[in-house]
Amino acid sequence: MDYCLLISSLLKTSSQKIIHTNYFSHNFVISIVLDKTIVFLPDTNMQYEVDVEKQQLKRIDLSNQLLQMNQFKVNIGAITEERQAYKDGQMIKIFSSKDANIMLEAEMLVKKHPLLAKTCNDQFINFNRQLQIYTPELNTDEFVADATTKLFFNNQEQIIKMSLLKIEETPEKFAAFNKFLNFEIVN
Repeated sequence: MDYCLLISSLLKTSSQKIIHTNYFSHNFVISIVLDKTIVFLPDTNMQYEVDVEKQQLKRIDLSNQLLQMNQFKVNIGAITEERQAYKDGQMIKIFSSKDANIMLEAEMLVKKHPLLAKTCNDQFINFNRQLQIYTPELNTDEFVADATTKLFFNNQEQIIKMSLLKIEETPEKFAAFNKFLNFEIVN
């Protein structure tokens, strides 16, 4: 069956508001952020920027981002996680040691959607684990619906909030996005 599940969220910091939209299918995840379209292909375990005009997928080099994230994780240190049932999902609380160079506190509301289990969500979660400060263990039908993350460093606090805008089945998007799989892959 050809399907897409749209999950759209609003990311807010003290200086920005960004809408982040993902379309999940069995053979791709399309992310649209700041006028860029990015496709994750589980077969290659890579992300590509989509150039519709040239009909190309440009491989995204994540080496600098991975180095920075690894250093960031070293400065945060060990993370403790607590889970509890919450309404129609579960609440996950995480925090680093008070002695860490960068202190982290976060709350995440995790919800389920049955169609996610039919997508490549599990590969997408594993791919993103290396690019994020912390990714909780999720079942293939789960996603983070809302989150508040607080980082404390150099006597400053940074707060990042993410809230679900909508989740809906969008089967009409599958054909339009599936054509990206025929684009030439370039470096």
